[in-house]
Amino acid sequence: MKKTRLLGLALAGVIAIPASIPAFAANSPLMYESSDINGLSIGIVGSFNNWGSSGEDDIPMNDNDNDGIYEGIIEIPSVTEDMISESITDNGTGEFVSRGFSGVQFKIRTNNSWSNNWGDYEPAYNRTYNSQTSCCVETKPGMSLTVKVWFDTTSVEDQSVQDEGDRFLPNDYDSFYVWPVRYEVIESKPVTKLTNTSTISSYAVPLGSSVMIYPSSDGTDKKVKYSIYYKKSSSSVWTAIKNPTYENKFYPKAITNYDIKVIAKDADGAVSKKDFSVKVYRPIENTSSLSKDTIKLGEKVKIRCSAKNGRGDYYYSVYCKKSSAKKWSKLIDFSPRTAALFTPASATKYDIRIYAYDDDRTPKSKTLTLTVTK
Repeated sequence: MKKTRLLGLALAGVIAIPASIPAFAANSPLMYESSDINGLSIGIVGSFNNWGSSGEDDIPMNDNDNDGIYEGIIEIPSVTEDMISESITDNGTGEFVSRGFSGVQFKIRTNNSWSNNWGDYEPAYNRTYNSQTSCCVETKPGMSLTVKVWFDTTSVEDQSVQDEGDRFLPNDYDSFYVWPVRYEVIESKPVTKLTNTSTISSYAVPLGSSVMIYPSSDGTDKKVKYSIYYKKSSSSVWTAIKNPTYENKFYPKAITNYDIKVIAKDADGAVSKKDFSVKVYRPIENTSSLSKDTIKLGEKVKIRCSAKNGRGDYYYSVYCKKSSAKKWSKLIDFSPRTAALFTPASATKYDIRIYAYDDDRTPKSKTLTLTVTK
């Protein structure tokens, strides 16, 4: 018995249909031998790309191993409301009836055209030239969806028992024909809104200081695990902080720039990353001095405030006291001033302490001794 392979049905006429289903071009049923599919591009079109009406290409299907079975993947990162419609089928009278569910719909077609297209399986008794039963994957907005689709140009379906009342009959061709479309949901899961909200204590620190890393996240009620890595910006090798907690100290060991990466991963497998850059600079050095180490009573000494390294502008505070005393007197209170005159009141030794600050505001002190003679 001859086994002509009927690979699909195109429309014999255009009928009124809901707006959610595309109106396909009118044509006659096409019959292909398996070799006739060669040279045609086969693709997937559907509600996920507005049925190709926005200029988007169909998702290509490929037969990489030349076994006659074409494969393609539909990947939808987040299903939206406008991708979902009620699944309907033509009942053969020009009317459409609901299939009882809704979802993302699609068909397979050749050459980005509606001349030849295939949808969901219909048995012979319900199949018509005007069938518009699209494949439909039940889902809802906010889902991440991956569907694998097969287009088999080799398989045949036994339809040896036909009734005169069937809407489509193979007539004199034979009693076998193909229904080539098959699909399977590979992954369907809620789209997480996991957001990495991790922070660090500072983006610039002097060598010898630590950077606190605080991993955190938002947007999910799932359990979240964190991984923390760091490296020199000039390096490609990352080092992990072992057993990270919600407070983690990182001690840079060189004067350079560092990269810090915090990775949040929830129980659904969603991942959110956040990167930081930290500059490590030479710590401030207090280079303040006195104009003289020894003066006579009644003379003045000049206190020179100075610093180097660190970052930003410098500020100073200056205090003095007799070496034998405990109480300090303030000469300069956190000021950009770089000099002060001090006139001792007694012939004795004095301690003069200068605090130097940079933008980090961590003081670097230096204590000088002044001897006053009669």
